[in-house]
Amino acid sequence: MRKANSGSFKPGNPGGGRPAIPLDVVELARQATRPAIERLAQIVDDPEAPPAAVVRAAEVLLNRGWGTAPQEIKVKGEMVHHVKRIILQEEG
Repeated sequence: MRKANSGSFKPGNPGGGRPAIPLDVVELARQATRPAIERLAQIVDDPEAPPAAVVRAAEVLLNRGWGTAPQEIKVKGEMVHHVKRIILQEEG
């Protein structure tokens, strides 16, 4: 059973998820892609940059260029068949 609105719900987002990002904001962010990548590469190459910053910049660059590493999930029983069906549908 769903609870009644406790007052935290804000009208205008009936799906309950994040509100859509306006297209002009998306376009502005995409226009900043090249400078952002170039700056990340500068951080990776900077011998005086803190090691944590270098690692994070490298991680972001690798993830954008190659994608994130696949995650293995261990499941049992019927769930295995369901997951295999999903994977096959995505591959096909």
